[in-house]
Amino acid sequence: MDETCNSLLTQSSKKNERPKRKEAAARLKDHLLRFGGSWSERK
Repeated sequence: MDETCNSLLTQSSKKNERPKRKEAAARLKDHLLRFGGSWSERK
């Protein structure tokens, strides 16, 4: 993970009062439910 995303995840975990690992899991779950397998990385 790059520094920018790491910083955003840290800020989000503090705002939501969750450990960083749980914040990452919650965000991953949300992303998968929203986009499923149809998402692809921008190049």
